[in-house]
Amino acid sequence: MRSWVKALLISAMTFLLVIIFLPSLAKPGLNSLLPWILQQANLENVEVEISKVSWYQLKLDKLSFSTPSENTDSPLEKFSLQQLSISYSPVKLLSGQVNEIEINQLGISLTSQENSPANTSQPPPASRADEADINLPTAEEIFALLPLDKLSINQLSITHPQIKLEGELQITAEEISLNSTLNLSALNQPLKQEFKFNHQGQLITQITRKSSAAPIFIIQGEWLDQTTFEQEGIEQEAVMSLSLQQSADIESWLDLINNDQ
Repeated sequence: MRSWVKALLISAMTFLLVIIFLPSLAKPGLNSLLPWILQQANLENVEVEISKVSWYQLKLDKLSFSTPSENTDSPLEKFSLQQLSISYSPVKLLSGQVNEIEINQLGISLTSQENSPANTSQPPPASRADEADINLPTAEEIFALLPLDKLSINQLSITHPQIKLEGELQITAEEISLNSTLNLSALNQPLKQEFKFNHQGQLITQITRKSSAAPIFIIQGEWLDQTTFEQEGIEQEAVMSLSLQQSADIESWLDLINNDQ
């Protein structure tokens, strides 16, 4: 066999082996590179642990970091993610799309910025850009922009000094749904929230007391196509229509208020 044929076969075999084992070789590099990148962003207590990298899936067991206490510009105090799984195909990944993202636990802790220097300063004067009309996309356009087919967060926790949200979030190509429990410092008992928004523009959310199945109030809305109508000789655009249905009496509301506040 000619030498150039042998060289070609060896090169092809080497290239094939690199293609097959490249994701496995990339895993230790990513476990070292990602913490360094986050630390360069002035983040503290960085922990990253990637357990699997393949041509079709990435699994991350843990990702957590916190912001320095002296950083008053960011409301984020701590970010914690556990058991992340991303499924994709190489072709879709090149176009910025993935098949599915599943997160077992996601925790976000926020700080109150009431006393931060940013909140004590005077707001800047309104500019022409602030006064310009804002054209919102339709619901179908919003869902078409999603870079994935499905996102699942099994345990979502967002903590703030005034409120804590715990629940489950699901996002698909047709619907966004959030079922959660709200704990507010101003109320003496938690609330349950159910939120749904679909690609046809229909929105509904209802709030109930955790100890009762009857909703306190229901908000229903429809994300309309941008239609121009005339009112008092001025052309305006209707984008969303909302309606509020209150189903609890004033005594039920007063019962939620913490007497200690």
